Amino acid sequence: MLIDFQRAFLDGAWAKQHGVASGEMRPIVAAAERAASVLLGQPTSFGAMPIMTTRCYLDGPDSELPPFLVECLPTDVPFVHKPTMDVMKSADFTGWMERQMDEPEGVEVLVVGGCTTTSCVRVSSQAIQRHFGPNGLQVVVDLSLCGARVTNYCAQNAQQDIGLRQLFGSEMVKGRSAVELAILQMERAGVQVVTDFFAGHKSH
Repeated sequence: MLIDFQRAFLDGAWAKQHGVASGEMRPIVAAAERAASVLLGQPTSFGAMPIMTTRCYLDGPDSELPPFLVECLPTDVPFVHKPTMDVMKSADFTGWMERQMDEPEGVEVLVVGGCTTTSCVRVSSQAIQRHFGPNGLQVVVDLSLCGARVTNYCAQNAQQDIGLRQLFGSEMVKGRSAVELAILQMERAGVQVVTDFFAGHKSH
């Protein structure tokens, strides 16, 4: 599942608001490019993977996927509207996930990539794991397919962020970046976080 790899977060309105000109979106663009690479060179050992994409912007250029990613996706790949950071709020997603698990050789692992690591990936992966984990699904967040703003990889910025201190607690924030905090929270929720799922299941 690829979360919100839309132009808004690469070079559109949201990206411009947060400093696309300064290179703030480099990790997000790199993650989208890695996703395109995986789709182009999908290992045969993984078979025909079912793919789902999500969108939060639905109108105008911001709603579009970057052309280099569109070229790699099947023309009939489904997408769901994610009304909040939590994809589980979409009945279309839960229905799709249930169908994948109910297949004769049902899906047991959901690999998640997208943007951003610190928000929609973090929230959605935990919600999916909580809901479907008891039924045998393991959610895996592939960090090579995820990206966040450059400043979210800096521990100093996290310590100065009131919102992060409120969310995680002052002690947990010390010495950790927003991305590291997101990873820690996901792992504590039972989500498996790996550096590159398609390059050998390397654990984080």
